[in-house]
Amino acid sequence: MAPRRIWVELGAIALAVTALGGDARAGDKASDKKAEKEAEKKACVEAHAGGQALVREGKLQAAREQFIACGRETCPGALRKDCTQWLGEANENQPSVVIGAKDEQGHDTTAVRVLVDGKEVATMLDGRPLEIDPGTHALHYELKSGKTLEEQVLIRQGEKNRKLTAVFPRAPVPPKPFELPMLVYVFGGIGLGAASNFAIWGILGKNKQSELEDECAPRCSQKEADAMRRDYLLADLSLGIAVAAIGAAVVLGVTSRSSEPSPPPAAGLVLRPRGAGIGGAF
Repeated sequence: MAPRRIWVELGAIALAVTALGGDARAGDKASDKKAEKEAEKKACVEAHAGGQALVREGKLQAAREQFIACGRETCPGALRKDCTQWLGEANENQPSVVIGAKDEQGHDTTAVRVLVDGKEVATMLDGRPLEIDPGTHALHYELKSGKTLEEQVLIRQGEKNRKLTAVFPRAPVPPKPFELPMLVYVFGGIGLGAASNFAIWGILGKNKQSELEDECAPRCSQKEADAMRRDYLLADLSLGIAVAAIGAAVVLGVTSRSSEPSPPPAAGLVLRPRGAGIGGAF
């Protein structure tokens, strides 16, 4: 009988120990849940207070995150009510901008990287609004070519979809080449032709004068003397035309610019004993 009684007593002790262990684990779980709830409540209180402080600093984007945190179902009702209301007000007051850009050729472009106060907010423009806190901000725009543009912008509270356009300076246009008008070539050709004729008629006149001096001077006939004078007269006339034509070409070349290049025409003035004429292709 004694051994059996011992076993019964040992079993009762084991059951009692097991019961005590279960009660201890249940107590630990309850304690953990209570600590978790306290931590959640503390986080709600901190978000409630932190959101208000951020609003006062004008940091509406960060304040909205705090109001979302303290507006969860796990937060106390009073806090949740405040945070829900303040979130709506922050959403209403949150400014936004819509950024556009024109490249160096004056064309609309979306390939623009945007930084606000040194923080990247967009790698490409898509026409959608970007939320920016109220206040003065430094905006940095950058094209794929590496060209950058900086500007300071004052963002007003409650201002929605404000349009900002980054206009990059146009690329410098190379100066148009200096083009001579066609008349410069015409007068230049006339001048050169006249100068050539001046030389020819002058040589002929000089040769005629030398012949007359050697053969018949001072008893030369009037016809022979007139032939010599005609050569000198044509030489003088050619010289006058050459000076006038070349002078006109120089004046036109200095004072005129042509928008379209024009090929130089071949032109010339030819003086002959029986007349004069202009020839060439224009």
